[in-house]
Amino acid sequence: MALAKVALLGTATLNGSPTAVSITATPVPAASERPAFSLLAPDVQTLSVPSSGALAGLTLDVPGPAGTWPLEGVTYLVSATAGGVTNTFQVFLNDAVKKVDLSGELTFKSAPVESHPVTSVAGKTGAVTLAKSDVGLSNVDNTADTAKPISTAVQTALNGKAATDHEHAGEDITSGTVAYARLPVGTAASTVAAGNDSRLSNARTPTAHASSHASGGSDEITPAAIGAAATTHAHSFDVSDVTGLQAILNDYETRIAALEATAGGA
Repeated sequence: MALAKVALLGTATLNGSPTAVSITATPVPAASERPAFSLLAPDVQTLSVPSSGALAGLTLDVPGPAGTWPLEGVTYLVSATAGGVTNTFQVFLNDAVKKVDLSGELTFKSAPVESHPVTSVAGKTGAVTLAKSDVGLSNVDNTADTAKPISTAVQTALNGKAATDHEHAGEDITSGTVAYARLPVGTAASTVAAGNDSRLSNARTPTAHASSHASGGSDEITPAAIGAAATTHAHSFDVSDVTGLQAILNDYETRIAALEATAGGA
């Protein structure tokens, strides 16, 4: 008794690219239920497909007399795994089968990533329509930036500011330099003279007018007006007003007394 071999053909792929595969083939029925001659075939056969994915050179052993094929046929339950994905299928072999192409059975696709669909939003289920309050945005309005109002605090601060285009009264200007163009320069009433006004640089020699200041003139200057004494006046003073005068008088008084004493004695 010998084992016949069935050639495996095809290419294993994972997501469209060649891939290595681990194959386990289990005959059905089990060994204990097969005819005696089939006991030559192992219960389980394992095969390894290289990373090229090519099955060329791999075979499944089929029990039968030497040089012949089993007339009753054999079914294999095959489990093939690649990239964490397992395909399970059956292969039936008999004396008419000398080779089998497993390309279709060894085409693998990665398992889709498990998704977790949303079951509720903001406590709502079914066809959900959200309001801004559902997501904590009760104070939000869908307005353009140019249409957004300012806060009360900002408005209060702005109320205390002057407009960009405004004027000040003269008394409001307490520091700095007033621009020349803003001065009322001129020669009329309520105007001011500028630094280059000829009136400021004119020597303006006074007109002769001494006669008007003389006694009896239109603009008489009196002695009192200039702190002078009148033409006719008297003086009064104390001895103490003249420095050293009292000492001189005392000396004269002493000398006179001495003379009188001498004259009296003669």
